[in-house]
Amino acid sequence: MDMDKVILLEKRVGELETLMKRYRSEMLELKENNIQLEREILFLSEGLEKYKIKYHHKADMIIHDRERKLTAVAEIKSPVKVTHDDIRAFYTLGDRARETAVLLVKGYTNEEIAKKEKISVVTIRSRVARLQVTFKVNRRRMLIEKLQQVMDYALREEMGLHHEAEVPEAH
Repeated sequence: MDMDKVILLEKRVGELETLMKRYRSEMLELKENNIQLEREILFLSEGLEKYKIKYHHKADMIIHDRERKLTAVAEIKSPVKVTHDDIRAFYTLGDRARETAVLLVKGYTNEEIAKKEKISVVTIRSRVARLQVTFKVNRRRMLIEKLQQVMDYALREEMGLHHEAEVPEAH
């Protein structure tokens, strides 16, 4: 009986050794596959980085070109010229009209200005219309552009940074 047990144990050991060889072989294959996958991932990520750099640069160039074109168009489309009369008109504005002008330049809508100043939208429309007459413009956008330029000039003047040549004399 002891001999039968030994033979059975030897047989069992042989089966276990075969299984271990197969598992080692499979593990080796998995490691090789893993290494191959890591190489592929590295290759793809390097390619992705090159792609990102190439197309990011291209996108920056496109954006820069669009900004340049938009600036050129804005310069062409902006017929708003500030005169000394505009500067004088700005300094003679009342406090309420000046507050409305500042809020217009900040991008507020008539409704937002009315809410902020706690008055009706009709009153704000009336103020905007009077400002358009005062600054001799027909459109809200032109009024805002002129007010921006006048306020910039006024700020530079207050800081002592203006030049007389900046604003042409009124005709």
